Amino acid sequence: MLDIHHLARSGFILALLALALLILAFCCVPVAQGAWISFFAVSDPQFTFGNDRRAFRTLADVAMLTKQCQDCSKVLPIAGDLTMDGHGKALYAKAYQFIEQQGVKPLDGLGNHDTQFFSADTTSFNGLSNLLKGESLTQKGWNIFHFSKKMMKLDGGDCDIHNAYCQQAKAYYYTVRLQNPMDPSGEVFLVQLHNHLYSNSVIDYLTALLKDKGDEIGQSPIIFVVHQLSEPPLEKKMIDRKKMSLQSTIKNRLIEWVRQRNVVAVIHGHYACQPVDKQYYHCNAKHNELLQTVNAQGDKLMNRYGAAVPRFNVSAAFNGIFWAFRINTQTDQLCYKRMDQAYLDNVQDYRGKLDDMLATFPPLVNNMPFKHSSFLCYEDFSTQKTRLTHNE
Repeated sequence: MLDIHHLARSGFILALLALALLILAFCCVPVAQGAWISFFAVSDPQFTFGNDRRAFRTLADVAMLTKQCQDCSKVLPIAGDLTMDGHGKALYAKAYQFIEQQGVKPLDGLGNHDTQFFSADTTSFNGLSNLLKGESLTQKGWNIFHFSKKMMKLDGGDCDIHNAYCQQAKAYYYTVRLQNPMDPSGEVFLVQLHNHLYSNSVIDYLTALLKDKGDEIGQSPIIFVVHQLSEPPLEKKMIDRKKMSLQSTIKNRLIEWVRQRNVVAVIHGHYACQPVDKQYYHCNAKHNELLQTVNAQGDKLMNRYGAAVPRFNVSAAFNGIFWAFRINTQTDQLCYKRMDQAYLDNVQDYRGKLDDMLATFPPLVNNMPFKHSSFLCYEDFSTQKTRLTHNE
């Protein structure tokens, strides 16, 4: 005859054992950290204006670093001023083709000094075949997610200097989806907006992007790449009240667009740092303090979380400056680092994951934080964007 009390006692012990195993299983499962989505970025190679050799070498070295970085998206955003008032197109074409030969996609945009037309095969914005060329989300960590239905005039046809791209519709505005090629667990959307941030073309494109792909983007992080953080200037001789009102409307619409989305950064060029180096105007390696290159230019924008969107001046490639960015969509971290190409050794020697590569850079490459191999990070880009920490 079965002992009921014995069975009950045995069942209670088995239940306790099962509960203990369950707790142990939960305790031992590592907390998912999410994939870091990483890339380098530059601006203002501005061929024939500054140091052309340094500009080319910077673009070439960063392309090779991107190629050899295992967990980097194989892209190189370039935030405008590829040339100087139409001069230097052949030099930029050579740099563009070298970047492509490394299996890296130049995500280039126009600046105020890119005034004359480029050949369609020497930019990513001048023709669809070149824009879509080489995309692979799984193997290279990028694809063209969206582009304007037709070529658009730069700045809505309202440039501050004589510019062929303003007179004719010759540029695609476009959005790129980025992932970590080693771990596709998150995604970031990088939007190339060309010259002025507050312009008709920008508003028209962002409106179309939201209409066509808003649901698919959801609350994924968005990064703007633009050259200037302003609107095209009004004519000095005759200030048109109607035009002033239109500019105000454009600015308000852009502010509202950002306020409703998870915009986490604006990458730009164009501006000089203080004090200005008269020999090579624009930011150089001497400008290695936060106040000179982060949130130093432009008006504050607030995203959907009420957080201020950081603005990074990545100028200038002709001074050897390049930046690295990384985003974790699960832990909500946005990290950045400013570097100086002049102190890189043989670029072929830097290989592996991004952290491992940075650890082997000579100390003087690490321009900000100075001589420090770590990134600077916003701990939580959704709620604490102004809180900076070292990411050791």
